[in-house]
Amino acid sequence: MYFISSGIAPVILKVVFFCRYIMVPLLWGTAIRYSDIDVSNLDYNRAVLLMAYELIAVSLAIKIYLSLHKRNNTIIESSISLTKRGIIIFVVILLWGFFVLKSPILKMQLFNFAVATKEDLGLVGDMTLSDIYGKVSGVALIIFPIGLVFVYVNIIILIARIKRYPKLKLFFILIACILYISCVWSNGYSVSRWNLIIGVLFMVNVLYVVYPLKKKVINICGASLVTIVIVLGSVLKLMSFGKSDTSVKTVYEYYFNAEFFDEYFSGIVPVANGIKVYEAKYQERSPERIVVDCFGTFPYATKIFGVSDIQVTEKLYHNITKRTELIMPNISISLFQFGWVFSPIYSVVFCLLALWFDNKNSRSVDLYTKLFYIILTFWCSIFMAINVDIICYNLWPSVFGLWLVMLNNKIYQYCVKLIFNRL
Repeated sequence: MYFISSGIAPVILKVVFFCRYIMVPLLWGTAIRYSDIDVSNLDYNRAVLLMAYELIAVSLAIKIYLSLHKRNNTIIESSISLTKRGIIIFVVILLWGFFVLKSPILKMQLFNFAVATKEDLGLVGDMTLSDIYGKVSGVALIIFPIGLVFVYVNIIILIARIKRYPKLKLFFILIACILYISCVWSNGYSVSRWNLIIGVLFMVNVLYVVYPLKKKVINICGASLVTIVIVLGSVLKLMSFGKSDTSVKTVYEYYFNAEFFDEYFSGIVPVANGIKVYEAKYQERSPERIVVDCFGTFPYATKIFGVSDIQVTEKLYHNITKRTELIMPNISISLFQFGWVFSPIYSVVFCLLALWFDNKNSRSVDLYTKLFYIILTFWCSIFMAINVDIICYNLWPSVFGLWLVMLNNKIYQYCVKLIFNRL
C-alpha cells in the first residue's frame, strides 16, 4: 500500500484498512458463530474475494494518484486568515439562527450534553431518527451544519483577539471547541464517534492557527484526546441503547469482538449480505437509484430528477437482513449498481476524493475552508466503514459551505477593491 507521509486522509485510511483487513479476520478466527444472520461458507468466500478485489483496486488508485501528483504531496504551511467575514457569512448565520429558533428538533442539538434512549425520544417500533428529522426541511438541514461552522469560526476570531491574558484566551478557545462538539456529537439518540473525532480535529486545527509554535504539544494532546473521545463515545453509545452497566468489562465485551468489528467496519458478513441483495434484487437496480443514493439528501434534488418515489439501495439491504440498524457496505452498493467488474467504483472515487480534499486542506488560506475540507476529507476517508448514502449526507453541506465561502471572499475582495479605487 502506498501512502503520502502526512495529512489526515492517509492516517484514517491506514486505521480503517487495519481494522477491516487485519482485526476483523483475526477476531473471526476466535469466533464461533455470527448471531441472528445465517451466512454460508460460500457467502464468506465470495465476500472475502470481493473485499480483496476492492483493496487491490483502491491500492492501485492511490498509487496512480500519487504518481500523478508526486510534486504536490508535501504539506504546505499556509498562513491561515482569521479576519475574513462578509455579507454572505452574515446572511447564513442569520438564516441559521432563524432555522434553529423555528425548529425544536434543531434546537435540541445545540449544547447537548445528555444522551437519550429511544423511549425518551418517542421512537417506537421500527421508527428511526430519520422519521424525526424528516419533519425538518432539507434547506434547514443543509444550512444548520454550515451556520454552525460559521458561528464557531467567528467566535474563535473574537477570542483570538485577546492579547493580554493568554491563559484566559486558551480557556475560552477550549470552551468554544467543547461547545461545538456538544452540537454535533449526538442528534438525540444516536452517538456519533465519527463526529466526535471531527470535533477534536477542529480543535487541533484551531489551536494550530492560534498557537502555530506549539504544534508538537498540540499533536500529542490531540492524539490523546481522540483516544479518549472514542472510549467515551463508546460508553455513551451503550447508554443510548439503554444499558445501565457501563463498566470497562462490559464495554470491552460489547465492542471488542468479531461481530461488532465486522459490522462497524463493513467487513465479511455485511459484504456477504450485500451479495445476497445483489442476487435477490438484481432487477431493481437503475440509474434513478444511483441518483437517489448520491443526491437523496440534497434539497429538492430528488424532485428535480423526478425520483422522489425511489428508495435508497440500503433499504433493500434492510429487507434482506431484517435489521434496520445495519449499514450496507459501499462495495455491496457498488456491486448492486455496477456489477462485479466495476464493484470497487464507489470505493475508488471516494478514496481519490479523500486524497484530493486532504491536499486542498493543506493549502487552505482561511479557517472556514480548512474546517470544511477537514469534514470532506474525513467522511471520504472512511468510505470502507460506511456507504455512499452516509458519505453524501455529510458531504453536501460542506460542499455548499465551501461554495458560499468562495462567493463571500469574491464579494469581499470586490468591495475592498471598489473602496480603494474610490479613495
